Amino acid sequence: MTEAEDRLAYVGKRAYELAGTGEHEDFASVEQALIDEGYAESIAWLERPGVMAALAEICEISRAGAG
Repeated sequence: MTEAEDRLAYVGKRAYELAGTGEHEDFASVEQALIDEGYAESIAWLERPGVMAALAEICEISRAGAG
């Protein structure tokens, strides 16, 4: 893997980790957290409809389980 591919893989993994914490309401919240962590250039990769929907669903499930 190239360094860019490694970074994208990490950002994808991190997005799913953040969604699973129960601390994020939706994809936009996860997206902002990644931007705050310094990964703004990798966000476009996550903005595919299927990825966004999956992350939003994980956020919803995680928040329901945390409450």
